[in-house]
Amino acid sequence: MMHTVKTSEIGENTNQPNRIANFLLLNSSFIDDLGLLHGKMGISIYFFHLARQTKNQIYEDYAGELIDEIYEELSANTQVEFENGLAGIGWGIEYLVQNNFIEADTNEVLEEFDIRIFTELINSTPKEIGLLRGIVGFGVYFLARIQNPTTKKKKPTHSNRQNLIHIIDELERRLQKAQIEKLLNKKASVLEIPINSDSVFPISETEVAINTFDISWDYPILIWFLAELIEQNICYLNVEKIIQRLIDPLKDDDNLQIPQSNQLFLALSLQKLIIAGWPHPVENIRTDGIASQTIPNKLLSGIDREVIKSELIPNSATMKYGSLGIAWIYKQLDYFAQGNNYKEELEFWSNQCLSIDNPSKVFAGFDIEKNDLSLGLMEGLTGIGLFNIIYNCRKLEA
Repeated sequence: MMHTVKTSEIGENTNQPNRIANFLLLNSSFIDDLGLLHGKMGISIYFFHLARQTKNQIYEDYAGELIDEIYEELSANTQVEFENGLAGIGWGIEYLVQNNFIEADTNEVLEEFDIRIFTELINSTPKEIGLLRGIVGFGVYFLARIQNPTTKKKKPTHSNRQNLIHIIDELERRLQKAQIEKLLNKKASVLEIPINSDSVFPISETEVAINTFDISWDYPILIWFLAELIEQNICYLNVEKIIQRLIDPLKDDDNLQIPQSNQLFLALSLQKLIIAGWPHPVENIRTDGIASQTIPNKLLSGIDREVIKSELIPNSATMKYGSLGIAWIYKQLDYFAQGNNYKEELEFWSNQCLSIDNPSKVFAGFDIEKNDLSLGLMEGLTGIGLFNIIYNCRKLEA
């Protein structure tokens, strides 16, 4: 059970970033989740970034302690998927090593991860396709493993490339027309909030939240993952076939009539594909028999802040369902294609995220004393804190 701390224990007058750091320092060791998106791995990444920004050794030591706790608590029963398991934890270790936060030979420290994840992939292939609990999550892990420049010529890199090829073959087998249309047409999901639940969302007892935005939506994540494979020149012809299948439905205007938050996310993944060098119908599409327009531009035309606000969970600052996810998308769009109004929108949504603060709660409009999810990277304080660090660093660099 998570240890809880009252707002007064943190200090009413401390600013938001300090409130996040203080609360996580006091509570993170008490959560059970070891994973990247909701647990200790993601929180450790946050504290390594915070230590680098502030040059405060306390934060670095605490980040290291969390890593130690993760390894101590791993067992044969630890899940394997990306959201809460070994694939996400292993990705996090690679991230820390490749960004010079820690020193380690990942071929040694992740050897058992490679074996466990590949064994699961072969013997009990996930039924889901996506990032959180599906085969794309395994692919993201193995992709990170081969991107480590210190392991390029070693045997594990060859093995992990073969693992990626196996995943590509599985995706090619599964991603037929009907499945792709199902993924694309996931326009909204319904979250029924039980009366007196401990939900992290600030929703009244009788409300039902209908959200059309989810940063884990499989369709754009698939495109993003395949773009990464194009950049690494892995099994190009097979990847090309899958991409073509995913892109073909976008030639039909009816398939572009999706909520604006989803349009924004899809446009970002297509922009990533263009940056990766994809030369096909993403670039040009005939829209009215006369004019030609890029699909990303068509998706981005007419985007309205107020409409997107209406598609988010009310007052949510989280990465998965809220304003932080929208801010992250605009941050990436500005990185890929500077200009337009991306920087202005990034500023707006960043301010939206960091300004959501209900005095009766601890932070961001929800009660973080009630649910472990409220601490994590995807649905809680860690995501808000990490974005605040990275975003403000980028502003200083600019």
